[in-house]
Amino acid sequence: MTVAEFQLLLSELGRFLRTLKAAGAAKEVEEVGAKLAAFKDYKLKAFGDLLAKAEEYARLGPRPKHRSRPGRRRQTRQQSTRRASASWSCTTKPSTEHHA
Repeated sequence: MTVAEFQLLLSELGRFLRTLKAAGAAKEVEEVGAKLAAFKDYKLKAFGDLLAKAEEYARLGPRPKHRSRPGRRRQTRQQSTRRASASWSCTTKPSTEHHA
């Protein structure tokens, strides 16, 4: 089922509600149906997935993208430890230079 087919169902529901003298509800249903026009080619499940993502975005805001820098490989824990150890040993060695 596509969103266009769902729009037809909403349109019929709106007509049915008007026969029941529920003009307010009919108007709301028809307005929602009209707003779906931009999504008419979506499958209904895909449209539902889109709505779920939109709701999450509205609730949590944009999610940061974790991008690695181009040309740089991710270090392993062992490589990080070696690098930190080398850096630490350079800063803790006593200086052999004498300044006068």
